[in-house]
Amino acid sequence: NSRLFGKNVIIKGSEIGVTSKDLSFVLLEKVEISNLKVGFTAFQKKPEFGPGNIEISDLEIYDTEVPFLIEKGSTMISENKKIEANNEKVEDILYGNVFGKSSK
Repeated sequence: NSRLFGKNVIIKGSEIGVTSKDLSFVLLEKVEISNLKVGFTAFQKKPEFGPGNIEISDLEIYDTEVPFLIEKGSTMISENKKIEANNEKVEDILYGNVFGKSSK
């Protein structure tokens, strides 16, 4: 249930750029991301919480394998347009399974 607000954000050379999960909300303006595996991901990890939400304006994205990994039920809006959900269970491919690192 976190809130993150940012402006003039640059993310380079990372596994995952921005994640919102479990009722967290991310609002970013003027964002540049490059050389990432996953640009943005929004999902629900814990059943007692809700989905993740991301809203971005003025986005530039380069050399990113998977720009958006959005779970059904979570939301991402970029340039006032909804990014369609493209995964049923994002957690299953994060945490070292396909992307990211295991926390175990």
